[in-house]
Amino acid sequence: MNVDRGGFLNQSFWKKRDFDTKFGETCKDSKVNTWFPSKKILIENCKFEDIGGNGLVTRVAESPVVQYNLFVKCSSRTTGNASYPYNCDNALWQYNEASYTVYNEGDVDASGFDSDYMCKNTIIQYNYSHHNDWGGLLVCSWGKLKNSFNDGTIVRNNIFQDEKHHMIRFSGNITNTEISDNLFVTDAEIDDVMLWYKHWGEIWPDNTVIKDNIFYNQGAKQFLKLGETTNNSIPENILAGNSFDDFSNFEKIQYKEELKSKIDKIKKIGARKEFNQSKAQEVTDIMWGAWYTQGKFRPKQRLEFTITNDLDFDRENCSVSIKRENFPIPDLHEMWVTVVDPELPSFEGPSKELLRLQGGHQLRAETNGHAIFHQMDDLDKDGIWDELFFQVAIKANSKKTIYIYLGENIRGWNKHFTHANIGSYVRHQMPFWESENVGWKIWFANSVDLGGRRIIKKMTNHLYMDNIDGYAVSAINNDWGSDIQRVAESFGGGALCLFENKNKPDVVSMPRFTPSKKELAPRSVWNAGQISDTRYAYEVITNGPIRSIIKIKGMNWDTGNGFYEYEQYYTVYAKQSYCTSKVKFTTFLPKDVDVKMGCGIRKKPDEDYFVQEGGMLISSGPEAIKDPDNIDDREEYLVDFIGSALVIKDTYKPEYQFVSEHMGNHTFKIMTSKENSFEYLLSSAWSEGAVYNNKEDFTDYIVKTSLEYNNPLKTNFIQIQEK
Repeated sequence: MNVDRGGFLNQSFWKKRDFDTKFGETCKDSKVNTWFPSKKILIENCKFEDIGGNGLVTRVAESPVVQYNLFVKCSSRTTGNASYPYNCDNALWQYNEASYTVYNEGDVDASGFDSDYMCKNTIIQYNYSHHNDWGGLLVCSWGKLKNSFNDGTIVRNNIFQDEKHHMIRFSGNITNTEISDNLFVTDAEIDDVMLWYKHWGEIWPDNTVIKDNIFYNQGAKQFLKLGETTNNSIPENILAGNSFDDFSNFEKIQYKEELKSKIDKIKKIGARKEFNQSKAQEVTDIMWGAWYTQGKFRPKQRLEFTITNDLDFDRENCSVSIKRENFPIPDLHEMWVTVVDPELPSFEGPSKELLRLQGGHQLRAETNGHAIFHQMDDLDKDGIWDELFFQVAIKANSKKTIYIYLGENIRGWNKHFTHANIGSYVRHQMPFWESENVGWKIWFANSVDLGGRRIIKKMTNHLYMDNIDGYAVSAINNDWGSDIQRVAESFGGGALCLFENKNKPDVVSMPRFTPSKKELAPRSVWNAGQISDTRYAYEVITNGPIRSIIKIKGMNWDTGNGFYEYEQYYTVYAKQSYCTSKVKFTTFLPKDVDVKMGCGIRKKPDEDYFVQEGGMLISSGPEAIKDPDNIDDREEYLVDFIGSALVIKDTYKPEYQFVSEHMGNHTFKIMTSKENSFEYLLSSAWSEGAVYNNKEDFTDYIVKTSLEYNNPLKTNFIQIQEK
């Protein structure tokens, strides 16, 4: 405090260089490159106050780190900036606060931060600059000096607030400068311009990118003074507040009130009376969120995504899927990805008993959020992940931030809420998939069978591993529930079909009821031979933890009126009572035009409740549960309520059709598209289940689920952040 001329300044005689040469080589001015930098310079947690000139300058250094320092009232008696690197490579300035730098009459400098000349690849990030007399930032190089340069400066995730005269000054022969993802807050004291380009030594800046920044303007009228600069790019910046007279190429602000709330908190910190330590991390955390830690895991890089809910109700356990092509860093190992919800309470750490049980991979104590279960699924089985999947809770008509932290992290078990497998069950291969609420399997070719649970519990593995009849599992464990769907010739809990006869709109074609089957196996409810008739192949695409996917290939389906083959994906989700199905016809060769795709569910035998609105339908009623083979004359077990539901996305323009054949079924017709594909959702519940165990609750769940299914959460990548 109260020192002249500088607070901290270092120097070196080994400083001569130009942009292109290395140590010992000849520079452009015919002198020898003697640049031999200092290393491992770390300056942190210092306070510089009432410094006559420059507060801090590092010279001739490789990768100096200046962080968590406080600069107050620097250059109080002569020209200078709060802090800067000079003649350095890869300097890192972060979490510093610079304020009230003084402009004296005739001074040329008085800014908060500076990327000075003879530097390469300076990074200035997560700093807080406010109330400085001559701008918040200077990026400069003296063009008259023959060997001078300043290349590759990156300025990101800083907050510049209420500076005087201008915000940023670009001066001299600086090249390849990037100003991105910063917040600029102006008041009436910006009396000149926001961004000021100027020459120094008759040379102007070149190739400056200003992108993805937020300008909260309450004062400045002029945005730019470009002068004779070249190759400027100013895309995708956001403007809130007053417009500028000279520039209007801004994105529209969303969630303005949320931004204003953050700025009010930041301004309150900047207006505090006592300045004892840097508040840069506190204010940047307000703006961009604090950084997550877990045990010894201290990530240095993260991706910011926003998730948006456009519906007017809160959503729980809602799916988020990010495709690899929409991921900014696609080449990643699974162990390098940690998905964090910053709104969730952090895990306090394991007990000794839990640590002993789970071992070294148990999650450790967290800060600033909670790691949420996720999975990186290889859907096409080429060894490369295709989708990152996780679930979130989100308020009505709101958005939330999710951070994806990058860096090796081997701790944290993912609990399995779902399960899928292919198993031999009563002498034939079958697919199974389940959540903790409902289980699905395919006993008869492509018609879905259902199992209800009495508690939140997965148990399907016991069926095929222990050879247990679905109607008899209660005899072993009552909580495991029972099969709750008789399929036989029907659509069961869900099946696809085709409407091939426009003159008979309620007649359907199904993969297991074909001319070949009628000729070769007329009394069977299965297909005939695998060569002569429709055949099926099953594959597990992913088995949990929070979604599981089964793939079914239907081949050699000859209806007599056309030839078809398809791929179908059933996906089940954690903490939900539904699965979704995505159907793609790989061969679609009808003999007639106007063939429509379709799908349906069986009408409940004693249906006392039916609702159909748009692409949603529900069928429910009391039902007798009994093994259809009537073994040992077991008595029927009457259940008060069993409900099934089918939802088709509105985009497919579904048309309801009741089909009386095949034991009576509620179906939808779907217009064929160029892709010959469509999607639908299946759900079931029963009165002895733990959730949605009456028609009112089940209906509410399906109505809500239908809205969510038709209005998936919107996911937007915001930025890559580093520290």
